[in-house]
Amino acid sequence: MKGLALMEAAKRGIPNLTVESGGSGVMAEEHVNILYGGVLNVMKYLEMIKGESELAEKQELIVEGRWVTSTRGGLLYPNVKLGSKVAEGEVLARSVNLFWEEVEQLVAPTKGIVFGLRTQPVVNTGEWAVLIGRTQT
Repeated sequence: MKGLALMEAAKRGIPNLTVESGGSGVMAEEHVNILYGGVLNVMKYLEMIKGESELAEKQELIVEGRWVTSTRGGLLYPNVKLGSKVAEGEVLARSVNLFWEEVEQLVAPTKGIVFGLRTQPVVNTGEWAVLIGRTQT
């Protein structure tokens, strides 16, 4: 994630916000409503608009993102779902060739939360498959 605007801003002490909801590149009304409500809530908290902000019952702060990339292309079969908590070394996905032979197991480089998961079944060598967020503990 080095070089991303949000990471570079954070390194320099510049507040920033990235919001995402849903997945697979699909824009659903439910996800738009979640994002809209969240932005309004942040604006209330920062006293940019009137109203009381609401704190979530449970919050997890992701302090680092780690991309898990494929070293061998193939068909990707995830073992995890978005939001799954994973342990370091846990098998996140496996890749098979056209003969259904396993060519690779992709493992978690750190404990954390799955907050990015490839939805296309084909993964090429060097492409990302899973994004693990290391949480502040």
